[in-house]
Amino acid sequence: MRLILKRHLRDAFEVETAADGDEALDLASHEHFDVVVLDINLGTKKSGIDVMEEMRRVGGYDDACVIAITAYALPEEKSRFLKAGFDGYVAKPFTRESLLQEVGRVTQLRMESAAAAKSAAAAEGAAAGAADAPTKLNHRKAS
Repeated sequence: MRLILKRHLRDAFEVETAADGDEALDLASHEHFDVVVLDINLGTKKSGIDVMEEMRRVGGYDDACVIAITAYALPEEKSRFLKAGFDGYVAKPFTRESLLQEVGRVTQLRMESAAAAKSAAAAEGAAAGAADAPTKLNHRKAS
């Protein structure tokens, strides 16, 4: 799965892969990623859900887009993963196009949400006479 993901994403993004959930958490503690793609079934005690929850809890990843990749393709499963905290969902088997489309969709939603929050904060700041704090968005897309 890691090789497939790397192959599908490397032309558009800088890609790091991890062998398991613990390695993914270690990578995430040393470097910030704007998009995290997690297989639900990692073949270890930790599932992709466990890793996503731990990343969100540790901090720094509440603004990252986290996408679940899974063979659980029923509509209620998709809903379960989104309710658990994933921003997106891709069912196996998937194509490069479907993966890139979902990455694009969730990152676009995240940027729109950040822009709306910034606008709301600016409106509140203007009403209170406060200055708007700058927002930093770190894109990992390769040029």
